[in-house]
Amino acid sequence: MSDWIDLPTAWGDVHREARMVVHHALQIVAAAGATHLDSEPELQRSTVGYEPEEGGFVGRVLGSGCQLGLGGTPPHWRLYRDGRQRGRLRVAGQTVSTGATWSRVALRKEGLADTMLELPTWDLPPGPFDAGTVFPPVPFDGYLRLQAWYANSLRVLTRIQTEHGGSPVRVWPHRFDIATRLDLEGEVSLDVGMSPGSSAIDEPYLYAGSATLLGSVLPGSGQEAVVRAFFATAIASVS
Repeated sequence: MSDWIDLPTAWGDVHREARMVVHHALQIVAAAGATHLDSEPELQRSTVGYEPEEGGFVGRVLGSGCQLGLGGTPPHWRLYRDGRQRGRLRVAGQTVSTGATWSRVALRKEGLADTMLELPTWDLPPGPFDAGTVFPPVPFDGYLRLQAWYANSLRVLTRIQTEHGGSPVRVWPHRFDIATRLDLEGEVSLDVGMSPGSSAIDEPYLYAGSATLLGSVLPGSGQEAVVRAFFATAIASVS
């Protein structure tokens, strides 16, 4: 597990731009799972993992051991087979249509069915996915901050998941949050996670259950203990 990454507390336009671009680009990866894992519920098969070693997101394993991912600096859509990268396409300058076509062709070459990706229909913040416009370059500083946010989140949530027997830590592409569901004593379930920000709360925040309890607290320098304490308090309150 990667070490905690210290982050500045300021949150600005470059971070919002990076969040928007990566959130929209991630829908291609989610669509591959939705298309080729049709025996599972839609939201579940669309989830992705975050892998710090890859510097990005990796989708569900499909047929022939294939996965789509999104990562690198600058971000690229990536094709993996049996854990090895087999191809990639830089996101900047593409549209959702060209990204989906590249993914379809790449998966077909690896033996999967030649099927148009089932692009999600849930609401997203305004951006290239729903407008059909070209993806802009991702601001470098904002993108590195976003990568660090997910790496920190994975570090904390994986430890909580291991201690309390929760579900696998996954990124949910419709809201772009990373979370686990804990099954506590007395048939009590608690969703705990971290979001890089949303239309309701513009900055990254922590949450437990259905209520946001800490607002826009960032896991920045010296704050890992604060993040752990927040989740410990939330778990204790329902256990």
